[in-house]
Amino acid sequence: MRRLSIMATAVALSACIGCGDGDQDASDAKPARASHPLAGELAAWRSAAISYNAVLKNCQPYPENGGVIPACTRKWRRNYDRAYESLARKLRSARPSSPDCARLLVRAKSLSSEVTNALTRAYEAHSALERSVSGGDEYRGPPVLPLLDRADKITLRDSPIASDLESSIRRTC
Repeated sequence: MRRLSIMATAVALSACIGCGDGDQDASDAKPARASHPLAGELAAWRSAAISYNAVLKNCQPYPENGGVIPACTRKWRRNYDRAYESLARKLRSARPSSPDCARLLVRAKSLSSEVTNALTRAYEAHSALERSVSGGDEYRGPPVLPLLDRADKITLRDSPIASDLESSIRRTC
């Protein structure tokens, strides 16, 4: 649990990088630019995906205790599910203002679905392995480590792409 706590602290601190030191004058402030709601949803989803992935790959099951993986990931899994559902809802209801905007929205939908599928498969296999080991049964599912590695690679690969999409959606849609 200490390792999980350290990882959660690192994720929280990394979210604050670039927050500034608070010594800015009001005259230095730039006017806030109106942001497209989908860009904000995409940013929230990306952040939730990175956090959930970090927690999922660092949760360690204990053979004598069952249910560690679901308990360890519960908060982040729920946050991710909420962020994904909110993004999916906004993407379904979005009315693209141009063909370029429509392409960006399709790309965002594809990206979020790909990451969600990878994280879901990794979580389900990891939980099933833990249940079978704690129950004394033989695990008959897919290999867990490759699924966790795949989820990690996809999340890390798609995070900068999602960031670029956020900027493009702000400019184009």
